[in-house]
Amino acid sequence: STAAHAEETSDVVNIPDDNLKAYLNGQLKQSGVAPITKKQLATITNVTLSGTSYTDLTGLEEADNLVTLSLNNTNIKTLDLHNGERRQCKR
Repeated sequence: STAAHAEETSDVVNIPDDNLKAYLNGQLKQSGVAPITKKQLATITNVTLSGTSYTDLTGLEEADNLVTLSLNNTNIKTLDLHNGERRQCKR
């Protein structure tokens, strides 16, 4: 139904970093450019990012069940937490 489709698309998470989106879609076993919903992000518990192609973690705050976030040699400069605090990442 149209209403169900509208509800699904309203749950799509904004993930501006194409590389992060492709990584997450890989974990979800779908196309690298597919939209990702909050429900799908809730299934992800571990994220390991390595390489300078990653620049923005926006959208990952919706991964409510994320247990481990590992960053290695990325270009991530800030980490936005659920409560809105900003923390500088150690390099």
